[in-house]
Amino acid sequence: MNGAEVGCLTACDVFNTDQYCCRGQWGSRATCIPTRWPVDYAAIFKKAEPAAYSYVYDDQSSVYTCSGGCDYRITFGVSP
Repeated sequence: MNGAEVGCLTACDVFNTDQYCCRGQWGSRATCIPTRWPVDYAAIFKKAEPAAYSYVYDDQSSVYTCSGGCDYRITFGVSP
Protein backbone atom coordinates (compact mmCIF):
# COMPACT_ATOMS: atom_id res chain seq x y z
CA MET A 1 0.00 0.00 0.00
CA ASN A 2 2.24 2.76 -1.27
CA GLY A 3 5.16 1.57 0.86
CA ALA A 4 3.17 1.50 4.13
CA GLU A 5 3.27 -1.56 6.32
CA VAL A 6 -0.05 -3.27 6.90
CA GLY A 7 -0.59 -5.95 9.51
CA CYS A 8 -3.11 -7.58 11.77
CA LEU A 9 -3.11 -8.75 15.34
CA THR A 10 -4.95 -11.87 16.43
CA ALA A 11 -7.76 -11.71 18.95
CA CYS A 12 -5.35 -13.43 21.34
CA ASP A 13 -2.76 -10.67 20.86
CA VAL A 14 -5.34 -7.96 21.44
CA PHE A 15 -7.46 -9.38 24.27
CA ASN A 16 -5.05 -11.92 25.84
CA THR A 17 -7.87 -14.07 27.25
CA ASP A 18 -7.82 -17.84 27.67
CA GLN A 19 -10.77 -18.21 25.31
CA TYR A 20 -9.27 -16.19 22.43
CA CYS A 21 -5.80 -17.66 23.05
CA CYS A 22 -7.07 -21.26 23.21
CA ARG A 23 -5.54 -22.01 26.59
CA GLY A 24 -6.82 -23.14 29.97
CA GLN A 25 -10.25 -24.76 29.66
CA TRP A 26 -10.29 -23.70 25.98
CA GLY A 27 -6.86 -25.24 25.32
CA SER A 28 -7.77 -28.07 22.95
CA ARG A 29 -9.01 -28.39 19.40
CA ALA A 30 -12.32 -29.70 20.81
CA THR A 31 -12.89 -26.68 23.07
CA CYS A 32 -11.27 -23.81 21.14
CA ILE A 33 -14.09 -23.11 18.70
CA PRO A 34 -14.20 -19.59 17.25
CA THR A 35 -17.96 -19.75 16.66
CA ARG A 36 -18.30 -19.94 20.45
CA TRP A 37 -16.14 -16.86 21.09
CA PRO A 38 -17.88 -13.61 22.09
CA VAL A 39 -17.00 -12.42 18.55
CA ASP A 40 -15.81 -14.89 15.89
CA TYR A 41 -12.79 -12.87 14.80
CA ALA A 42 -11.36 -15.92 13.04
CA ALA A 43 -14.28 -15.91 10.56
CA ILE A 44 -13.89 -12.19 9.95
CA PHE A 45 -10.18 -12.64 9.26
CA LYS A 46 -10.80 -15.69 7.03
CA LYS A 47 -13.25 -13.73 4.93
CA ALA A 48 -10.55 -11.13 4.23
CA GLU A 49 -7.68 -13.60 3.81
CA PRO A 50 -8.85 -17.22 3.30
CA ALA A 51 -5.37 -18.78 3.21
CA ALA A 52 -4.04 -17.07 6.34
CA TYR A 53 -3.74 -18.70 9.75
CA SER A 54 -6.38 -17.04 11.94
CA TYR A 55 -6.18 -18.88 15.29
CA VAL A 56 -4.15 -21.63 16.91
CA TYR A 57 -6.11 -24.61 15.52
CA ASP A 58 -6.70 -23.20 12.04
CA ASP A 59 -4.70 -25.99 10.43
CA GLN A 60 -6.97 -27.43 7.78
CA SER A 61 -7.18 -24.34 5.58
CA SER A 62 -4.02 -22.45 6.39
CA VAL A 63 -0.96 -24.64 6.58
CA TYR A 64 0.32 -27.62 4.70
CA THR A 65 -0.70 -30.86 6.34
CA CYS A 66 0.14 -34.42 5.50
CA SER A 67 -1.88 -37.53 6.08
CA GLY A 68 -0.18 -40.61 7.40
CA GLY A 69 3.50 -40.36 8.27
CA CYS A 70 5.45 -37.27 7.34
CA ASP A 71 9.18 -37.54 6.83
CA TYR A 72 10.82 -34.20 6.22
CA ARG A 73 13.32 -31.90 7.91
CA ILE A 74 13.51 -28.11 7.84
CA THR A 75 16.90 -26.59 8.66
CA PHE A 76 17.66 -22.89 9.09
CA GLY A 77 21.00 -21.09 9.10
CA VAL A 78 23.13 -23.66 7.29
CA SER A 79 25.51 -22.36 4.65
CA PRO A 80 26.82 -24.58 1.83
